Amino acid sequence: MTRASEKNGADLVRQLWAAVNRQDLAALLEICDEEVELLSALSGTYRGIDGLRSWWRGLFEAVGRYEGVVEDSMAVGNRVVLALVQIEASGQTSGMEGTRRVLQVFTLGEGTIKRLAVYLDPADALEDAARQLR
Repeated sequence: MTRASEKNGADLVRQLWAAVNRQDLAALLEICDEEVELLSALSGTYRGIDGLRSWWRGLFEAVGRYEGVVEDSMAVGNRVVLALVQIEASGQTSGMEGTRRVLQVFTLGEGTIKRLAVYLDPADALEDAARQLR
């Protein structure tokens, strides 16, 4: 797995969303730690590269379009990034469309994303960010 130690947290967040928007799993895996943990607000917790692949398959089987725009992000300490993301999606078979803002808490490793937690409630995201700093 390629390490991108020269990249800062905001760069990694932008790269993650660029990969998702292009539906480029290989690019996503390149910036994630091998033991990455994804806490999805809607579908549970996924661990490791195999877990991330499972989340990816499930997501793109359910949606026809899934795109995110990072509206704002800020570093919280030197290894945590809090990002406000607007997600637009449409159902694969239903064609139903929706938009939602979420807060994401990224925990960084050596140039990689070690953990990503997605929250619908801002208070939960702030609490998690504070926990990650301890």
